[in-house]
Amino acid sequence: RRVPSTVNLLTLTQDSGLAVNADNILYLRVEDEAGAFSPIVQMPDTGSIWHVKAQTARILLIKDMPLNEFTQAENYFVSAMDTLSYDVLDIKSNDGNLIPKIVNPMFIETLRLFEIVIWSANRGNLSSDNANFDLAQNSLPFYLQSGGKLFFTTGLPNAEVQGQGDLINFAPIDSLSTCTIALIPTGISLINEDTGYPVLTSSSLLQRIRGINITPPAQVVYRLPISTACQTNTIIAIKDAANSPRNILMTMPVYFLYGNASASKDLFRKIVINEFGYR
Repeated sequence: RRVPSTVNLLTLTQDSGLAVNADNILYLRVEDEAGAFSPIVQMPDTGSIWHVKAQTARILLIKDMPLNEFTQAENYFVSAMDTLSYDVLDIKSNDGNLIPKIVNPMFIETLRLFEIVIWSANRGNLSSDNANFDLAQNSLPFYLQSGGKLFFTTGLPNAEVQGQGDLINFAPIDSLSTCTIALIPTGISLINEDTGYPVLTSSSLLQRIRGINITPPAQVVYRLPISTACQTNTIIAIKDAANSPRNILMTMPVYFLYGNASASKDLFRKIVINEFGYR
């Protein structure tokens, strides 16, 4: 395939010779005005390949939790999203080597293939537990600006970081709570401030939970009950608008809120179908 010399961004498709669900190598050479050709170069480097996976759904689940919790998370999503079709992108395995090296445009354009992105991460108590906030901040604003819909669920790091943009520039929050709840035991039910959402119950011990502070038009979805550590109803889930939201943030790992399997199914029906309008 000939490419004009003025092109600086190229999207490859099956029409370009891309093999789907297979390993691929891109070979390039340059022809000058006299018709002479340069040596052939390949991308990626010698000994490496790109594996191209076919898109099969309009929903993308990003797995950003520690490897030792993959099975638990997978079991949760298989059950909670049993009536929904979704593709999965693992950004944790192999020390993150499955993340495209060039975030803009490679990773961003991957997200834009999907109508809805569900980004699921872990507790945030250790560096290995943290969501990949750098990747999220460098990609999700562009995805949302192009019309994408996002449910981001993660714990927050131990560091007492303040300000909307320090960790999260992709959700409508004012700041992170300065108060930390040391422990949330199993069997604690969230307060569904938005009564259209089901009551979720913790199914695992959760440590160092922090809330978020918001300003209108963001709406509170869930709070925690008043604790001895934080004498307030800590906000742990919000959406960017009361009606037809496109951005929902939860500061707890959703797969640890599996005390009621039916409520978990109802949660994703509410978010994906009722809120995001998936059909």
